[in-house]
Amino acid sequence: MGSMINLKCKDCKTDNICYIGIGMSYSPENVFLTNIFYKNKKPLIYELLNDESIKKIIESKLNNNAIPGEEYGNEIYYCKKCKSIEVNFYFSLIQNNELYVPKYKCKLCNNEIDILSLEKLDWGFYPHEMKHELEIKCEKCKGNNTVFIEWGDWD
Repeated sequence: MGSMINLKCKDCKTDNICYIGIGMSYSPENVFLTNIFYKNKKPLIYELLNDESIKKIIESKLNNNAIPGEEYGNEIYYCKKCKSIEVNFYFSLIQNNELYVPKYKCKLCNNEIDILSLEKLDWGFYPHEMKHELEIKCEKCKGNNTVFIEWGDWD
């Protein structure tokens, strides 16, 4: 079961719900090998990725017997340059003793982005606003009064 986190701008009141982790349909077989719900469709990972170059890389690796790593799921990524947040699908593939982990680029400035470790946030008690020291720019108003609010679970 995954977590829903609301990214809320306190200035313009814009809400952006982020779905983190994995849902019930995210079994390793369904994500990486075959789509168990639709027999003629590609594995779910192709729907979870927006970057066509990464899709081509993983298609080649999966067709050449790459093995998925154990850790995978939706993660929050942070751009240190433009201070934006986006959700991307984290995964790894192992092929010939080499580890492949996708590198994502910020949709706004094309800078390489990193996973934001939610363990560094102060969770407090539910429901609550998570305390953080990051500067996060609102996509709509470009203000930096954006907070994380724990929202719930998803499957």
